[in-house]
Amino acid sequence: MVKTLLVAMALVATASFQEANAHTYLTQPLAEFKKGASKSSWVDETGPPWEGTFKTGAQFAAEAEKRGIKDLRSFLEERGPVCGNSLPDATPKAIPSDGIVKFASTIEHAGPCEIWFDDNRAFYDEDCEKSFGTATSLKVDFSSCKGNCMMRFYWLGLQDGGKRWQAYKNCIPLKGGSGGSGPSPTSAAPSPSSSATPKPSATSTKPTKTPKPTTAAPKPTSGTPKPSNSTSKPIAPSPSKVTCLRRTRN
Repeated sequence: MVKTLLVAMALVATASFQEANAHTYLTQPLAEFKKGASKSSWVDETGPPWEGTFKTGAQFAAEAEKRGIKDLRSFLEERGPVCGNSLPDATPKAIPSDGIVKFASTIEHAGPCEIWFDDNRAFYDEDCEKSFGTATSLKVDFSSCKGNCMMRFYWLGLQDGGKRWQAYKNCIPLKGGSGGSGPSPTSAAPSPSSSATPKPSATSTKPTKTPKPTTAAPKPTSGTPKPSNSTSKPIAPSPSKVTCLRRTRN
């Protein structure tokens, strides 16, 4: 009887331990945790705070919208420690170059999950078990993480058909430039390099003025020159000269 009771208690303890550690946490980027704390267990558990049935993430999302809850982060912020059991002051991790976030195991309960970079929500799904239950990784747009930022993961697990609401939180400090992106490109097309065809200089766009002549063109001379007086009529020898010649010959 005693032996049977001890075996039963051991089985219950084992089942409880497995349940506490059967959930997930981030492995890329890697979350670090407080010494001795569980990496994968929930950090807060309550019954449904509202009347109704909440077996699926869609049921939670519909009721949350009616109540003016804008996102999962604001709903879970005060449920358990802000970063759960993770260390927000751990050594900053590099942004994954491929933009892939990896988990230690699959997401096993219905419910929404979110990923934030500082105050920018980069990822949301209203039912992460339904969308990614068989996967241990997903693509996230890291472009809103400018240099250094705090990555935050939130997940609300609707356990036992929505009768137990479990909060999961991870905080991972990141470093480096913008990392991988989601389906659409995050980086703008590269701008032309300085080696592109140079723009014409200011002087080349304006026509060069023809320089003004420094020496004025010579003014035309006066009209057709008048005949000079050098062309004169032949002068007949004077009579005295002729007479002298005749006398000499005689």
